Amino acid sequence: ARGHLCMRGVQPIMSVVSAESSNADDESLLEGTSSAAGAPLWAFVLGGLLPVPVVYVTFVRLQSAWGAALALEAAFVLVPAAICAVWPETQKRVAAAARQAMGGSGGQQLSLRAQLLAAVALGGATLVGAALAILLFEHFFASEWSHATRQVRREALIYGFSRSDEEGVALFGAWFCAVNPLLEELFWRIFLAHGFDHRAASHFLPANAAPRAIQKWTRGTRGTAALWVATSAFYASYHANVVFVFLPLPAAAAAVAGLVGYGVLLQLLVSRVGLVGAVGAHVGADAAVILGLTDAIWEYLRR
Repeated sequence: ARGHLCMRGVQPIMSVVSAESSNADDESLLEGTSSAAGAPLWAFVLGGLLPVPVVYVTFVRLQSAWGAALALEAAFVLVPAAICAVWPETQKRVAAAARQAMGGSGGQQLSLRAQLLAAVALGGATLVGAALAILLFEHFFASEWSHATRQVRREALIYGFSRSDEEGVALFGAWFCAVNPLLEELFWRIFLAHGFDHRAASHFLPANAAPRAIQKWTRGTRGTAALWVATSAFYASYHANVVFVFLPLPAAAAAVAGLVGYGVLLQLLVSRVGLVGAVGAHVGADAAVILGLTDAIWEYLRR
């Protein structure tokens, strides 16, 4: 039964190569003109909040980086699995959104080939930019940077990231950069975002609003901005447990605020470039995090 439930969760997210529904059906589902209900808003809210206690228990209380990573990745699969099992119409909407984000017709996204090129460019630019930023901080704010890296190095030891365990740190970094970006983009920018944009309109419009009115709100500037910021706030919230462990209070607060903005940027990339492009950018960002962590441990960039 558990295996069947997991497959129900993975199927709607990964069925971008499926011809399950026509392009017209996809557009009807995504524009809010389909008559089927799907999951209620509270289900998506609970799903978006679940990573917060997961990270708190595994990362803060149990102090396990691997435990936090694996528990989060399980949640990114099992939450959609459960919701799609109870409300099958949500499965159709998420599958339609994923097909469109992979360059299917009916959206503004680039072709799959163009998305791959964009992914390499965005990921590479993000990583290079992070390396340059670290070097600039080390040069112009040497004292503050030294204090911050000492704190990061001290906390990293608690989680098993030490100078003597190069293979363990490398394995975690490779897993973190390869698995986490894909699952996060599928969960936050496809599953949760399209759950919100279909359901949140009912809380801002009259109960008897016509489907076209719902479409106009969710596709309009105001509705799009509200939904993207809401989804990105959920995305940033679970990171707070991590950044407040490793960074001083002002830097951690700034990092959480920045993550909201970064979530909006990734949602924009999914909307205008495509899912693969957003995953590429996310890979670069996660690689930048590992770069900062490993530089704090070994201090190799300043040599």
